[in-house]
Amino acid sequence: MIIVQKNKSNKVAALLIIVFACLFTFCKSDSTSSGGRGINNGGGVLNDQDYAIQIYDVYNEKIIGPDTIYFANDSLISWGSIAAGFEMDGYEVDEGGDSLYFEALTVSPSLPATMLWRGIVIGNRISGEIDMRKDEKRTLYYSFEGHLIE
Repeated sequence: MIIVQKNKSNKVAALLIIVFACLFTFCKSDSTSSGGRGINNGGGVLNDQDYAIQIYDVYNEKIIGPDTIYFANDSLISWGSIAAGFEMDGYEVDEGGDSLYFEALTVSPSLPATMLWRGIVIGNRISGEIDMRKDEKRTLYYSFEGHLIE
């Protein structure tokens, strides 16, 4: 019981990531069925929105630090990713009720590596995960959460 209490915040964070991944997968697969949510390839749904986020290293259980992401010209843009050599690209949105699920792939030709961003926006809150791969193997796995900058 003491071990559970000691690592409770880590277990809660891991559980939230798993729940988020399941919800995102369900919503993506549901969007192709009749009556499902529609996927919007960019389309400006999130354009002109800036978010202050905090990034966490899931594997090493530590805070990486703050970043700002924004959606503009149908692209997800992360200042931290740009500084690391990644090129920003378009995003897809799956609209579901009060939630917007998004996915974007960024590429760094110099590494070469990719970062897959998956997230959800509910009201003025944003959260999600970043899966970085080099040579098709996962090298980093981050989660993030934040809020709309008004």
